[in-house]
Amino acid sequence: MDNLFKSYGSIPVDQWDYYFDIDEQVRIPFPFTGEPAEHNYFIREYFTRGGKAEAMESVALSFDNLRLPNHINSVFFLGIMVYNNTSLHRKYKLENNAPGYKSFPFIWFLIALYHDNAYEMEGRDKLVEIQSVEELCRHFDIAELLLDKIVDCRYRALLDSRRNYFLYRKRVSGVVDHGILGSILLYDRLVKIRAEKKKENKGNRFWGRKLVNQYLKAANAISLHNIWMPTRATEQIYRDNNLEMLIGIQKVRFLDFPLFYILAVIDTIEPLKIYKDLKLPDIKILTEICIEFKKDGISLLKQEGSDLDFSRLIDKARSLENWIDIGVRAESDLVEITFHY
Repeated sequence: MDNLFKSYGSIPVDQWDYYFDIDEQVRIPFPFTGEPAEHNYFIREYFTRGGKAEAMESVALSFDNLRLPNHINSVFFLGIMVYNNTSLHRKYKLENNAPGYKSFPFIWFLIALYHDNAYEMEGRDKLVEIQSVEELCRHFDIAELLLDKIVDCRYRALLDSRRNYFLYRKRVSGVVDHGILGSILLYDRLVKIRAEKKKENKGNRFWGRKLVNQYLKAANAISLHNIWMPTRATEQIYRDNNLEMLIGIQKVRFLDFPLFYILAVIDTIEPLKIYKDLKLPDIKILTEICIEFKKDGISLLKQEGSDLDFSRLIDKARSLENWIDIGVRAESDLVEITFHY
């Protein structure tokens, strides 16, 4: 059982770098070097080398001002590890893209590195003029609206709730939900970028139509990650805002929506965000939490001698049981997570 820092550094490059062995000119450095700026650089370069930086720049999102870029990258690497070292990669197989790069790190890169990028627009003083999805589309010149796309999915209730949840967040919280906003922006911009790059027909990148479905998978996962399930105390509020479909909703299993399930687990238990208010060095947190992989789950263990308050991580892991179908068993310095398919 290795600590997270060592585990991140031990991931084979071809598992997290989908251009590995395809283009020698696009190598980017491992970001967990102790320098905060390396996280922003990693995210910028990952988008730029794939011709997708415009997905950020065209909506005035800055790579230099991302919220918690260390968390974003930790989600990326932790998700790669969990997918490849458990049975998840057997349960959910994806074909390679031309000219040979793997689909999962490509789609997971889009999900992990973009899932919180619209957070800077989620504030009571931001986008105040937008009161509906239609107004959002006009404001950002959305031509390909994610919420209108038909998805072959075993679990539709969450997808069908997104328009009303968008309105609910506006009415009750006074904000544009960053998960729904980010997913709409990402899908629209990527579809436009692909069409333009395909027309230009330059370089050795793959811009085939197959990518559109992968953009759809990534954006749908992002769109759901900030939708909260109602509690007994909030059930009436949800009814008042036409969100009855979320009351008593069946918990999501892995095969219902694989990419969303992975994002839900990883984004919840990622430790750099859990301990962010303590202002601890990343390397302290990542070296004092160990990870063990099992066929159907993972275990996280506090390193012997660590003074981390491990109850924080345990509480976050247990919160998963409120909205996805998962098993969580905890002791004072250990939490075991079991995936339900």
